[in-house]
Amino acid sequence: MAACMLFCAGVSAQVFLIERTGSAPLTFDNIKEAVDALQDNDRLYIPAGVHDIGQYNWEEWDEASEESIVHQTNAIAITKKVAIYGGGYSGEDAGFLANGTLILTKEASGSLITGLGFKWLQLNNVSNVSISRCLMTDELSYYGNGGNNLMSECDIMDVDFLKGTFDDNSVGIHAVKCVFRGTTFRFNSSTIENCLFATYNSVYPLLLCNSTISNCIFIVDKTTTSKEYKYNVYGSAFFNNNLFVGGTITKGGSATLNNNIEKVLYTETFVDAPAGNYRLQDSSPAKDAGTDGTDIGLYGTDKPFDDSRRPALPYFKVKSIGTETDVTGKLPVNIVIEAQEY
Repeated sequence: MAACMLFCAGVSAQVFLIERTGSAPLTFDNIKEAVDALQDNDRLYIPAGVHDIGQYNWEEWDEASEESIVHQTNAIAITKKVAIYGGGYSGEDAGFLANGTLILTKEASGSLITGLGFKWLQLNNVSNVSISRCLMTDELSYYGNGGNNLMSECDIMDVDFLKGTFDDNSVGIHAVKCVFRGTTFRFNSSTIENCLFATYNSVYPLLLCNSTISNCIFIVDKTTTSKEYKYNVYGSAFFNNNLFVGGTITKGGSATLNNNIEKVLYTETFVDAPAGNYRLQDSSPAKDAGTDGTDIGLYGTDKPFDDSRRPALPYFKVKSIGTETDVTGKLPVNIVIEAQEY
């Protein structure tokens, strides 16, 4: 609670705040200064607003040449194990890192990022990273060695491997209750569950290697039930209890298909998709049809997608301060703090 209050107090002043065990809170005027000051196990709080990354120098150790390489690019590199908190990616508390890339290097393994918007997020040789309730407006890229990275309740525009090829050493992710939008998505050594794919590319929008896709909804077409959703597999893949809206799934490569539902009309699937409500209609065949007995899609599991898109932190739900004292000389103040359950 103390951390949240410090964060919320900093929001109105556009202050970046670092909370460090055994130290007084540190405050900074911009994102670059705050990132430069990070140490392992710090907690960085991002205020509401749009924050320009701009040109930034960052240093990376190259194991092949055994020397340090300095990069200058529109990117900020997280090279420590830290936690980074924003106020969510929608609403008045939303914070966005704009015009650049946020990179997590190998040294950032074990970090947590929640409640932020990015232009581009890059996972570079990292493991055990947790990213939740974040928005990626351009791309999520992950490559190199690593794995066991969790993404939950994120809205992602595109996913790709920068390496360009599939192999057993590529970074894998575990994505749960995420929205994927775009044209082509590649997953290697990954587990994708209860996600929504809004992809209308007719030529292999999904490329898989050694991955499992379960309880997901694929919007193939909005007007028909006959369009083919094509995919290619390199290695192996499993499709379990998925819903294909507007068409059928067409195998391209070796895959195992179990209990998938096909040829369902778009208009008979969601409560109000144009308004962003992807809950299932009561008559949908995907109700209670997931591998765990709950709904297929974002609102399955025992903890469905949180429409607030806020991180699991306390926040000011109501904050009003009067401009004048009353007849007794008291200043009317009404503050309500609300906390997420998870």
